[in-house]
Amino acid sequence: MTGRGVLGRLRDLMGDGASDRRYLLGKGGLDLSARVLGVVLVLGWSIMLTRIMGPTDYGRYVYVMSAVFFSSLVGGLGMPVATSYYIQRYIRTRGWRMAGYLWTAFSITILGPSLTTLGVWAAVRLYGGTMFDGFTLVGVLVFGVGTAAVTLLTYANRALEESTFSAFCEQVWQKIASFIFIAGVFLVGASLSPEVALAASTFGAWLAALPLLRVVWRKAMAGRPSATSRQVKRLLPLWMRRSMIMMITPLYFIVLSETDVLMLGAITTPAMVAIYHVARRVAILVRFVQIAVVGVGMHRFAAAHMDQDGKRLQDLLDSMTLIALVPALIGWVSFLVLGPFLLSLFGPEMKAGYVALMLLATAGVYDIAMGPSTELLMMTGQEKIVGMVNIGAGVLNILANFLLIPSLQFEGAALATLLCVLLWKGSLAWVAWRRLGVITPVLLRLPILLSQFRAARG
Repeated sequence: MTGRGVLGRLRDLMGDGASDRRYLLGKGGLDLSARVLGVVLVLGWSIMLTRIMGPTDYGRYVYVMSAVFFSSLVGGLGMPVATSYYIQRYIRTRGWRMAGYLWTAFSITILGPSLTTLGVWAAVRLYGGTMFDGFTLVGVLVFGVGTAAVTLLTYANRALEESTFSAFCEQVWQKIASFIFIAGVFLVGASLSPEVALAASTFGAWLAALPLLRVVWRKAMAGRPSATSRQVKRLLPLWMRRSMIMMITPLYFIVLSETDVLMLGAITTPAMVAIYHVARRVAILVRFVQIAVVGVGMHRFAAAHMDQDGKRLQDLLDSMTLIALVPALIGWVSFLVLGPFLLSLFGPEMKAGYVALMLLATAGVYDIAMGPSTELLMMTGQEKIVGMVNIGAGVLNILANFLLIPSLQFEGAALATLLCVLLWKGSLAWVAWRRLGVITPVLLRLPILLSQFRAARG
C-alpha cells in the first residue's frame, strides 16, 4: 500500500476539513498537548510537595483543597456548565442576553463560593474540627473564589472555540505560576508548609483567570448591548433553573472524586489521604485524552441537537469514545506493570497505593468505553434525568465509602468509586438510548464501526 493510499483512506474516514471528526482530532490534539504539559506539571507539583512536606502535611493540604473545591462548586450553582449551553445558544446573535447572562454568572461565581466556603469554615470551627488549623479564613476564601472563576472561564472559552487557549491557561500557566510562587518562597528562605502550598495554588488560579477573562470579554461581551435589570430579572429564573439542574452533574463528579478524600480524612489519617490522592493523581492519566476531546467537542452536541441531526450526534459520540479509548487501554497496561515504580516517585510510602491505583484506573477505562453520555445528555436538554441518576449514584458512592473505608481504608475508597462508576455509566447509557436513540457503549457500536471502516477501505 502506498503512503498516498494510506493518507487517502484516512481522509475518507475523517471526512472533509469541516467535519466534526477532523475538528476533534485537530483541536483535541492541540488541547491534548496542553494537557500533557499540565499533567507533567501537576505530577511534578505533587512529587515536590510530598517529598518536601511529607505524607502528613501533604494530606492536610489535599484535605483543605478538597473541602474548598466542594464548597466552591456548590456555591457556583452550576453556572460553569450552563455557560457552555448559553454561549452556544446566544453566540449567534448580538443581543443583550449574552452579556446579561455572563454578568450574572460572574456575580454568582464571586458571591456563591464565598458564602459556601465561609459556611464550611464556620461549621468546622463550631463543631471543634481541625481541618482548617493553620489556614487563614481570607486565604481559604480567595482560593475558593479563584478556582471557581477559573472553572467558569474555562467552560466559557471552550464554548467560544478557544479550547486550546483555555487548556494552556488552566493546565499549564496556572501551575507554572504556582511554581513561581514557591520559588519566591525558597528565595526568601521560608519553609514549605500546607498553608504556603495553598497560597501558591491561589496565586496560580488568579493568574490563570486573567487571560481567560480577557478572551471572554473580547469575544462574547465587547460590543454587545448591556442588559437592563428588568431584562435580567425576566430571564434569571430560567438561567438559575437550568444551571442548578446542571449543577447536579459536576456536583456528582466532586462527590465521586472528593467525598472519598473527605471521608478518609475523617475516618483515617492525613497520611492515608496523601497515599490515596497520589494514586488518584496517577490513575487520572488514563482519562486525559478523553478529558481533552470531550472538552473540545461537548458544545457541538448542543449544536447537533438544535439541528435535530441524530446521525451527527452518534458520529460525535463514536469519535470521542474511540479517540480516547486506545490511549486509556495503553495507560492501564502501563500502570499494571509500572504502577509501583510510578508511585514510588512520590515517596516510598506511596507504593502502598498500587491496588487503589489499579481500581481507579479500571473505573476510568470503563467510563471511557461507555462513552461521554453525561455531556451528551446535558447538552441535549436531558439534564433533569441526568440529575436524578447522578443524585442516586452520589448517594450510593457516599454509602459505599462509609461501608468500605473503615475496613479497607484507601483501597475501600477506590473500590467504592469503581462500583459506583459501573452502575452510574450503565444507567446513563440506557437513558441516552431511550431518550435520544443513540448507543453510547463502544462495544455495542463496534460491529457497525468496523463495517464502516471496511466500506471506507473499499
